[in-house]
Amino acid sequence: MHNYQVVRRDSEISFADFPFQTGGASIAPPLSSMRWVSFVFVGVCLAGCPGASPGTPDGNPGGDDGPAPGASTLRIAWALDNIGDIGDLVVPATGYSLDEAKFRMENLHATLITDPDNPATSKDEYKLRWTTDDEPDAIKFDNVPSGHYSSVVLQLDDSGGDKAFELHGHYNDGADSWEIDSINSLSISLDASLDLLPDTDVTITIEIGVAAAVNKVDFAANDDISDIDLIEMSAFRADLQNAFRFAGATPSPN
Repeated sequence: MHNYQVVRRDSEISFADFPFQTGGASIAPPLSSMRWVSFVFVGVCLAGCPGASPGTPDGNPGGDDGPAPGASTLRIAWALDNIGDIGDLVVPATGYSLDEAKFRMENLHATLITDPDNPATSKDEYKLRWTTDDEPDAIKFDNVPSGHYSSVVLQLDDSGGDKAFELHGHYNDGADSWEIDSINSLSISLDASLDLLPDTDVTITIEIGVAAAVNKVDFAANDDISDIDLIEMSAFRADLQNAFRFAGATPSPN
């Protein structure tokens, strides 16, 4: 306010400054004085007149301390033939049991239909392992956009000594062991229709129906199947690819 008052005083016009002249002479101040007054007036407005407030910067309207309004949580849980303990899995009529199942996946992505390349629901690498004493945790994606999710895609592949998939079990009523493993990649794409609402926490479950795929294998003929066994592995890979399925979505447990 002080600067504004000083400028106003400096810019005031007094008729005393312009002596009265006769003979038709103009009573207006010289042109140079008028320009000086105009410049001062413009300077006052620029310095003191109210203007538009600065715009809100692009980005998270909620600031850096929290998620954007409407952001949600999406989890992907995994189930093996919809059972909790695979030690109890015995394929009917064959006496096959499954003792361990391991899957190494990469490029996992839940696809938001309005923004299919959004990285918020992507995972570069994740490993699943089931034993009689252990099962994998769900994958958690925080602060993801709400909207319609149409699919889940992933690829089984080997890296760093971990195979794309590896299954171990017994047959002949537990007397003999069997193994199936592969280092070759296998692409999986699942239809997973989900409308994720704002500010919600939802878990989608993906089941892997290993039992049906294993039940088709004749372990009495070959109980150690790998990529060199082209016929057996080709058939098993096709069955395993179809074994992945979207099992639904539910609110996440607290």
